[in-house]
Amino acid sequence: MTAGPNRSESLARQQILQYLTDTLQRLPFDIALSWQHPCYEHAIFGDALTVPAFDTVELGTPLLLNAEYWVVGVPAEQVSDYFQLILRIWEAFGWHVSVDQQAMPQRRARTRTPDDYNLTVVDNGKGDLAITASSPPFAREAVGGDPLPSTITHP
Repeated sequence: MTAGPNRSESLARQQILQYLTDTLQRLPFDIALSWQHPCYEHAIFGDALTVPAFDTVELGTPLLLNAEYWVVGVPAEQVSDYFQLILRIWEAFGWHVSVDQQAMPQRRARTRTPDDYNLTVVDNGKGDLAITASSPPFAREAVGGDPLPSTITHP
């Protein structure tokens, strides 16, 4: 996949925020997304990062944007239920979901949106959920944009 002519980091940040907000909107009201783990002060994801879109880094290699958030407010005993709920939400959007059967004790599921954004939900096997979102490639010259929020509350 190559960098699209109308793609940029700024647009990727906007679209990732929209997909995360759309997902969050369909979860119960007390759920939020946060860079900060609710129990471990050193477990912080931070703002989205640009990374090379391909394994080989050559001059002009396109970039993609990768954002990670903890799903906060989920009772530990209900992590499995919320994992399944997120999968159903993505399927309701019309996105195909694939579950990684080899990731035990973690569980991981992925989807790809029609515009080539990837979303992954991970149950770490320790009572936590996290969501990762990554953009399709964009040109190195198209970097820059407003930071994603550290916390995304229920809309």
